[in-house]
Amino acid sequence: MIFSSHTNQLLKSFYTITGIKIVVMDAQLNEIYSQPAGHSPYCSEIGRRCPGKCKESTREFCQKSKRIDGLYSGRCFAGLFEAVFPLKKDHLTVGYLMCGQILIREDRVEEGLFLGEGYEVVQKTREEIAASIDVLQAFAQSIMYKDIVNLNKDEPGIRIAQYISHNLSRDLSIPTLARRFALCKSELYRVTAPYMPGGITKYIKKVRMDRAKELLAHTDLSMKSIA
Repeated sequence: MIFSSHTNQLLKSFYTITGIKIVVMDAQLNEIYSQPAGHSPYCSEIGRRCPGKCKESTREFCQKSKRIDGLYSGRCFAGLFEAVFPLKKDHLTVGYLMCGQILIREDRVEEGLFLGEGYEVVQKTREEIAASIDVLQAFAQSIMYKDIVNLNKDEPGIRIAQYISHNLSRDLSIPTLARRFALCKSELYRVTAPYMPGGITKYIKKVRMDRAKELLAHTDLSMKSIA
C-alpha cells in the first residue's frame, strides 16, 4: 500500500498533537508506516524481557478487528491501551491502522506492570482516548476510500479476489476456485485468509449481496434477473 502525501502528513500531525503512537500494517501484519519509528523505551524493554509477546499481542488485536470487521480496542499483554481498525478496499481487508501504547490515566496501575523510574509512557484520560479514536476512524475512512493504491496484484489472495469480483455469476465453489488457481483447498484458504474476514465463502456471499443491492438500486432489472 502507498499513501498520498496528504495522508502521511495527517498521520504525522495526529502524533504531533496527541503524542500517541500510530502504526499502519499490511494484511500480513508487516509494518509499513510508524510515527514515531521504533518502540518507546518502555515497550523495548518489555520486548527484551518477553520476546515475541508484543508481536503476539498485535496479531491477536488485528485478528479480532478483522473478525468483527471494525474497531477493536483493549489492553495489550503489558497492560497498555491499544486500538485497531481494519483497512479495506473492494471488500478486502488489506491492512490495519493501529494506535496505542497508552496508559489510561484514571486506572490503577497493576503492581509490577512498570519497570521503575526512567520509562516514560504516554498517559491519556478516557475522554482524550475516545476523542483520538474518533479522529483515527475518520483517517481510516479516508485511507480506505481515497488513498489505498498499488496493491500487489501478484499476491495470490488479491488475484483470487479480483477473479471473484469479475465473475460473480459463475461457479465460485471452493473446488472450482482451487482448480482455477492450481491450489489445494487448504492452500486456497491460507492465501485468502489475510484478506477475507470470516473466510472465502462468506466473502463471496457478501460481494454477491452487495452487487445485487447496487443492481436493485441503479437498474431496472427484475429480482429474478439479478438472482
